[in-house]
Amino acid sequence: MILDMLEENNRYELLFARLMEEYNYQILTEKYACDYLNVSRYKLYYFINELNSYLENNEIKVNDESVILYSPITTIDLEKLKYTFILQSKNFLLLHSIVEGKKSIKSFAKKEYLSLPQAYRKRGQLAAILEEEIEITIKGMSLISENELAIRNGLFDIYFYFFGGFEFPFPQEISDKYVEIEQFLLAGWRLRLSKTDAQKLKLFLFIQLSRISSNNVLADIEAEQLKEYIQFQSDTPYVLPEKINFPKNEELFLMTYIGLNFDKDKLSIVRQGELGRLVEAFITVLEEKLQDKYPIKEQLLHQSALIFANWLTFSNQATSFIEESQIGYFSEMYPLFHTIAFQFVNEYCRILDSAEITNSQLTKYYFDIIFLLIRSISLTEVEPVVTICVDFSHGEMYNAFIKRNLENYRDLNIQLQDVFDRNTDIYLSDIYLPNLVVKQIIWRDPPTKNDWTNFGDSVLAIKEKKIEKRK
Repeated sequence: MILDMLEENNRYELLFARLMEEYNYQILTEKYACDYLNVSRYKLYYFINELNSYLENNEIKVNDESVILYSPITTIDLEKLKYTFILQSKNFLLLHSIVEGKKSIKSFAKKEYLSLPQAYRKRGQLAAILEEEIEITIKGMSLISENELAIRNGLFDIYFYFFGGFEFPFPQEISDKYVEIEQFLLAGWRLRLSKTDAQKLKLFLFIQLSRISSNNVLADIEAEQLKEYIQFQSDTPYVLPEKINFPKNEELFLMTYIGLNFDKDKLSIVRQGELGRLVEAFITVLEEKLQDKYPIKEQLLHQSALIFANWLTFSNQATSFIEESQIGYFSEMYPLFHTIAFQFVNEYCRILDSAEITNSQLTKYYFDIIFLLIRSISLTEVEPVVTICVDFSHGEMYNAFIKRNLENYRDLNIQLQDVFDRNTDIYLSDIYLPNLVVKQIIWRDPPTKNDWTNFGDSVLAIKEKKIEKRK
């Protein structure tokens, strides 16, 4: 896994910190932590002492009942630890030396106070990690892969995963060159970027500039592949000034990255080759699942083509924070969209020609598609509505209070009403009416967390029954 980039103790310390974050408001015992990490009690106490030196305003200790006590660990704590640990990693420091164009393993060994055999062992470890994670090998002090594009995508994933919003550790000359290009992009190309987009573009350019400076530029065949399905509009201002001295293929690469990620209106997508096959496959799944419920609009297909172009060009795995385990939420909340995304990804995306597709890539593809569908298609057009009559004895003001809270559940595709009628699916009140034949939910007091959970489960159950009846 990507955490293998860290030194062994740091990796265990980060995993332990993540476990504590998961158990912030639960009981975490010493035995469970040892079993989870597969380490001895002695080693666990070592990790505790180390983490106490890293974590701010927190002290981890174990009480007489062998329960681990600590103040809640935050995601910010975890990000800071990850950043601190990667800067201590010999594997990463060696990788970064290679990215900077350093050619001597002896110089690296001397700088990091390693013997030459230790440095060679580190290079072997790094090579194994890169091969497993991003399908890149090392020869001497060079990165080797099927093409330059694959190397840059892999590097982007590693750097963004560990550094995220922190400062990237590239040398001053690369940083100065980046600032020059950034100023032109913001003024000449009039880019308007969010902070996260600006950070991604910064890393993209840092890696691009580093590879160019070490004479690793995109080959003509890679540039031609980009031109196969991406066209820029005639009024696109994407031309760098001569003083920046960018190779033409690299300029096209930068234009493509900006266009696909930040300035999509400037792009036209040619639906041919592998990209065309993906669009046709997507249409096939949409027609099968939507049938006559929703006309497939050109805007949806255009947006899907932009997504597919990004898949075929940039990996961006590290910028997708959603894990495979969270798919269950979307299968319940958006069953039709889930079915479309899941079938499309599993039947068609596994056979992309560009490379062997990993499970993490498939998960990213799934979420790209389901978010596209949620954004593009109104649930009221394709999924059954669950009608809820809100009728509490406390009166109109209390009913309005409950309705306002129910608005938070609009993704369940609910419709609220004041008066019970034949369309009512759920009767929500503080009074039980034995003669009603629909589902009744009775709340005596302002609803608790459990009340809201049961409410959501009831809505999903009714929606599922309606979907079954439609089949």
